Amino acid sequence: MERERVVEVYVEEENDGYGYGSGYLITDRLVLTARHVAKLSGAACEIAVLGTAPANGGTGPKLLAARVVWVSPSHDVALVAVDEPVAGLPRAPVRFGKVDLNDRADRCYGIGFPDAQRRQDGNADRLIQAALSWVSKDGLFNADVLNAAPDQEIGWKGFSGTALFVEDALVAVVEAVPPNFAGRVLTATSVASFCDDAGFRECLRSHGAAPPILERVDGSFPTGLTESIAYNVCFVDRIPQVEMIVTAVTDHGSADGRPRLFLIPGEPDDDHARVIERLAREDQMQRFLGRDTDPGDAIIEIHWPQAPVIDAAAAFRNMLCRDLTNALCLPPEAATAASLRQAMDRPDAPRAFWTRISAGRAGPGHGELLRSWLGLWSELAALPGRNTVLLLLCLITGEQMPARKPPLPFMRPPPPVDPDPLLQQVLEEAVTGNRLPWVDPLSPIEHGHVRDWLDRIRPRCRQVRREQIDFLRMRIERRLTSAVSMRAFCDHLTEVLESPL
Repeated sequence: MERERVVEVYVEEENDGYGYGSGYLITDRLVLTARHVAKLSGAACEIAVLGTAPANGGTGPKLLAARVVWVSPSHDVALVAVDEPVAGLPRAPVRFGKVDLNDRADRCYGIGFPDAQRRQDGNADRLIQAALSWVSKDGLFNADVLNAAPDQEIGWKGFSGTALFVEDALVAVVEAVPPNFAGRVLTATSVASFCDDAGFRECLRSHGAAPPILERVDGSFPTGLTESIAYNVCFVDRIPQVEMIVTAVTDHGSADGRPRLFLIPGEPDDDHARVIERLAREDQMQRFLGRDTDPGDAIIEIHWPQAPVIDAAAAFRNMLCRDLTNALCLPPEAATAASLRQAMDRPDAPRAFWTRISAGRAGPGHGELLRSWLGLWSELAALPGRNTVLLLLCLITGEQMPARKPPLPFMRPPPPVDPDPLLQQVLEEAVTGNRLPWVDPLSPIEHGHVRDWLDRIRPRCRQVRREQIDFLRMRIERRLTSAVSMRAFCDHLTEVLESPL
């Protein structure tokens, strides 16, 4: 953050008064602020740059003429253009950032002009430090103020529009003060939620500015070695599979709007869920998903029935379609291809789904269910659409059909159930017909994977000393005498982290 870019914003109102708030010069002419401060596009306003000398020897700040040039239709943000470029700003462009929307808070800071700092010549600037956390239900950040806050919520008036920074990257804009927190919590709009807005980008372009490029930043509070490693274990290996899927959706997916399907084969202990988490946390994939949400919620699981013998029609209607309509906020009766395709094109709709099928435990009915499921996605592909949607089929091989228990202890058990041969037939037809491309089977974890993994996550573990990670590598390699499955590797890792040094 650069103090020379912090401004007060004064906007004319209909009753000959004025509203006021805070803002930040993202270029020498454009100020980013809150929409409810700027009011309407085209409104006349004035700004005062922090630290500038008073005009004509007066006591108040020097005011620069400006006007509102863009207001977001869906978020509480706006842009104000100054009539003349502001001189003396740093040459380096403003950095824009995006934080991981996980269950940990990021340390942020910002400077604004709250009424609690009111002086005779206007509000004085106030720097806050806060813990920034994501509220998924609201689609906003909460900023829990760490230093002194006003005694009453009204004392924050004038602070709306303040830019919040994590590691010198602008990540959010203060919006409001929610009730019930005694003025110690502010809500803020994520920069990532509006930086792709067509109006925002056009406004930047028309004023000679390049569209923002979001950098991933991490302001997480200090954590120990165990928590840091556990949070990043999904990045072990799986590079070929992830690269193939990410390349497919980023190179071609955004152009034609058709659904894209992938088959991910693996053994029971290969832990497909970690592959899904890895995909959801890749930067390129997050841009494709286009959602400000926790990675755990970014790729929605569609639950495949676990019973060995099923009624395919009932399972299709009551399980797969129900999960899909729930994810798209549709009533169950709207499970038609046309309704689903329309819902998938909403800006806030999920863009990726996954399901796991155990071939060895799938008895009669599962093959017909898979045929219906793939048929629905073929119907979706035939309809025009704007958003490309991803479906990942995780196929688990090598599991055995569970033994069937007798209905009563003294009765004979029912005859065993064989896997449904139709399931393999449907898979072969889909793969050979190029409707279901498959990625390389998930491989065991070896020493080289561990070294590459620890090298990659080292920058993410900012609070962990280098020698701690080096020592961890040595202990894992001593224990890992041969290639193991992902689940076995995680068991080894847990034992290493929990054992005394």
